[in-house]
Amino acid sequence: MQKLPLPLCLLVLATLSRAPVAAPAWQRDAQPLLTNFNNMYNPCVVETGGAYRFRMWFFGWAAAQGNPGVPGCDAIFHARSKDLRHWEIYSKGGTWDATMAPVKWAPVVHASDRWYEAWHVGDPSVVHRNGRFHMAYSATSRHFGKVAGYPATMVQCILGATSEDGIRWTKTDAPLLIRAGDSAKPKPEPGRIGDFHRPCLRFEGGRWRLWFDYWLPGKGVCMGVAENSGDFTRRDGFTVQHDLTKPLLAHWPNPEVVRIGGRYHCFSDAPGYPIEPGESPWKRRQLREAVSPDGLRWRKLDFIPPDPDADACHVPQALVTEMDGKRWLYLFYATQIGSRRGDGKYHYQYDRIRAMRRETPAILGDPQIRPRLGSQKTLLGHGQHGLEYFPDGRLAFIGRAPKCRLLMPAGVATYLLEGESMASLRPVGKVLLPGKPGSFDNGYAGVNAVHQLRDGVLLAFYHAEDQEGMAKNPNGVPGFYCSVGLARSTDGGRTFTKLGPVLTSSMAKDPKGTADQGIGELTVVTEPSGRYLYAYYTSHSRVDGRGVQICMARCPVAEAARPGAWRKLHAGRFDQPGLGGKDTPVVSAQAMTADAFLPHVVYCAPLRRFAMVFCVNAYRELEAQPRSSGIYLITSEDGIHWEMNARRQLLTSFTVPLLGKPLAWQPTLALGDGPAARGWLYYSYTESWGHRPPHKPHYLVGRTITLTGPRHEPAR
Repeated sequence: MQKLPLPLCLLVLATLSRAPVAAPAWQRDAQPLLTNFNNMYNPCVVETGGAYRFRMWFFGWAAAQGNPGVPGCDAIFHARSKDLRHWEIYSKGGTWDATMAPVKWAPVVHASDRWYEAWHVGDPSVVHRNGRFHMAYSATSRHFGKVAGYPATMVQCILGATSEDGIRWTKTDAPLLIRAGDSAKPKPEPGRIGDFHRPCLRFEGGRWRLWFDYWLPGKGVCMGVAENSGDFTRRDGFTVQHDLTKPLLAHWPNPEVVRIGGRYHCFSDAPGYPIEPGESPWKRRQLREAVSPDGLRWRKLDFIPPDPDADACHVPQALVTEMDGKRWLYLFYATQIGSRRGDGKYHYQYDRIRAMRRETPAILGDPQIRPRLGSQKTLLGHGQHGLEYFPDGRLAFIGRAPKCRLLMPAGVATYLLEGESMASLRPVGKVLLPGKPGSFDNGYAGVNAVHQLRDGVLLAFYHAEDQEGMAKNPNGVPGFYCSVGLARSTDGGRTFTKLGPVLTSSMAKDPKGTADQGIGELTVVTEPSGRYLYAYYTSHSRVDGRGVQICMARCPVAEAARPGAWRKLHAGRFDQPGLGGKDTPVVSAQAMTADAFLPHVVYCAPLRRFAMVFCVNAYRELEAQPRSSGIYLITSEDGIHWEMNARRQLLTSFTVPLLGKPLAWQPTLALGDGPAARGWLYYSYTESWGHRPPHKPHYLVGRTITLTGPRHEPAR
């Protein structure tokens, strides 16, 4: 199958105009990612983490034209990779092929007996969200010959599917987008606008966005956009967001949209590339870029010339990721055979899938949320009041006015501190100590969060460590298997009664494993409706090779004192038990080749968003200078979907203790209750970490912080 049906493709090529060609700005690699196939393209690549960090869906004909033995004509196939260069393709019998032998490959999505997906199935666009894969893909009816208004000689539409593993898919009951009135045997409609095809699916701002191409008489193949604020699979959930007679971009087939910071980039294999007289019109279509501030208003940029050994490069797909210590925009595409066979013919089929890349800013920023930091101030110095190694977790404020009262981990225990201000804090005493030998908190008990019940009872959530049998870290810090414990106080935090663990890992303790295991280092916040407590915690479990990342759980506020009330978020649902259940990260730095840990979350009412500060440890930097490592800020509208691509690096520093190196970690964000998002960023710091002079352990410092963004009027 041609990417565009041949009659429609010729119409696209006929609507060309000469346009500028971009100066070289891309790094290209002649080595194909996939090859040896009959005709395949549209390589949609998604980063999922795990042992195989990248997944690809692509389509066409594998070993032979039309995929003999497979329903329909085109079909969608699947591949996986650890490094974006070496790929394994899902094959028959559930095996994986790394030898580029298409005869072995097995499709994961193909045509069905539904009239609107009876022939071509392809153009996959996949979003991995909450542990589940969501796919939008093109489908067509069978050919019905020439009918006015149907230049493709068939009906084209967009369908959806979901999957837990990317291999076994459940299709939607109806198309996501299909022109009203289309049928398997249509009547002539010369002015018909339709043939929705080639989707680009994204999820942002709490809604699904779907860019697509469609046929508009007089303007050829154009780009449109639809949105869905509800469930992805809901019938009639997607609605077009503009007048289809006024396309977002005219003459713009096969659109692929990616957002980088506050700017959208769209790639197409648009017509208009300059060619020599007598050359094939296929060469007039080449990769081209457009940019937009909102995904709706676009400005076309220059063409991207084809590879030196290719007549044409088509069907682009984009991915922003970190590789080799830098952040890159990857553009995946297919090369057309064209005239390379030397037989005097131009072959429209694609025989290689390749990638080019260009460096993009390493730190992306949400233009709507802008932090401003003051200078660093020491609030409690090392050894002051006999305290050492503090704060060793989040600060848990009991009250900030008229007197400041908080719980703070120091050493291996929790202290109650009081003062007229943060600069005059003094310890009242130790209020929570490690447990007895054999207990889940035998080595450490550090309160990281508190929640006060209506009757005044104070619930304390603490980072608990079982250190028995665990090897020490290279820096001399004891190894641990951590959990989250719960304690209660009826005297304002001066004494506590332990209630036991509330959150534990799905992975059992392994004394022969890594020095850090389990889940802990938490923060707890009440979501705006007041119905649930949200807990965010560091997972050291390293499930499926995902590294150390941030997960979450919730429990009804009314059941906060009951240890068994918590449910972890896994694959988009809060359906796993807090004690031993599985989880899915909500914040991951795996794309940075790094760990994300030590979260602290608050709800910022002036901005109507959750704000999280957390640490990133780019472990490749441990023997060099920190660049990506440091304390970061991200935000979320619902506390579940976090905008990692809009992260702000607040501080650059090592975030794990290293002898003789500076350290900044254990952040706490404390914002005021007024109409402005102002407050303090507290964290642990030392110029040169160590146990003995000339080094010293971490101590409490702070900076003023102001978050600015769009203002919201109160709901009426």
